[in-house]
Amino acid sequence: MKRFTKICALVCALAASFSFSGCADTSWSLKSGDITMPTGVYVYFLMQNAGYVTTYAASSSSSSTSSNSDPWSQQIDGKNAVSWAINNALDSCKQLMVIEKQAAERKVTLTSDEKSAAKAKAEQAYTTYKDLFTKNGISQASIERYLDDMYLKDELFKSYYGEKGDKAVSASELADYYTKNFAHIKQIFVSKIDTSTYQPLSSDKLESQKKKANEAYAAVKNDLKNFQTYVDKYNEDTGMKQNPDGYIFSKQTAQSLGYDQKFVDLAFSLKEGEVGMAESDMGYFIEYRVKTDPSASSYNDSMKQTVLSEMKYPEFQNLLKDLVSKEKFTQNDKAINKFNPKKIKLS
Repeated sequence: MKRFTKICALVCALAASFSFSGCADTSWSLKSGDITMPTGVYVYFLMQNAGYVTTYAASSSSSSTSSNSDPWSQQIDGKNAVSWAINNALDSCKQLMVIEKQAAERKVTLTSDEKSAAKAKAEQAYTTYKDLFTKNGISQASIERYLDDMYLKDELFKSYYGEKGDKAVSASELADYYTKNFAHIKQIFVSKIDTSTYQPLSSDKLESQKKKANEAYAAVKNDLKNFQTYVDKYNEDTGMKQNPDGYIFSKQTAQSLGYDQKFVDLAFSLKEGEVGMAESDMGYFIEYRVKTDPSASSYNDSMKQTVLSEMKYPEFQNLLKDLVSKEKFTQNDKAINKFNPKKIKLS
């Protein structure tokens, strides 16, 4: 009986030691000082990376494997896909931790509206993708932590480069960058695809659309001051109907917004006051480049933030990267090894 009691005590003691051991606790992936990153956030990044590996294998011409072979056998950035996915997820978590640390040191916090927005977005995302998140062991709290940090990152950026920041960009510098790097375009678009099915039009309809585009372009060139009249008559772009002031974008923002490259190339080939036409698989773009004017109402707070981000976000990213390299992190290998990127569920 005494021996049985001793064995039980030993088993309990061992169980207790493992329960409180960092090695056995897989709820966290990284620690740094007082900051602990939940494993759920790491797996969320891992899920994004797994999706990229699959997409990269199917679409990249630089991939060493065909789309029909194992996507995890390819190389990405000089690393095998598995190592790339793991290291990239860890690096993403480390950046969030540095953001949290810097925000605390600089007394940067979220507003109540930002906190509410993050919570609402997390709830919506988790409701929409609950099955997928559950399969991968990602909690709603982890999604909310990630979104909180995204808002915090924006606020931290402002603390450096915003109006009252350490490295504040002056209003004149902002306006100068805006006028030199952004284009303001009004357009008439004539489509070559069926907008309801996204399939090419019949040959007869394509010929009709070509004539319509040429007619519109000729009319505009002869009467540019009445461009809006021809927008009303010929345009098939719903964006111009909803926003008659047109589009304002840089080459960088156009890429992130997924604009047709033919549309973008034409825009930046035109001088202010000029009109031109370009054709792509989507249709015909008849573009009128108007003055990019910092005194106009379109140069609002939202646009100023877009310009500031383009100017300084690369520098900010380098700053965060440098801070990550100087920070000491404790990695929970038990948690990391628990989740094989190749076994992450994507559907």
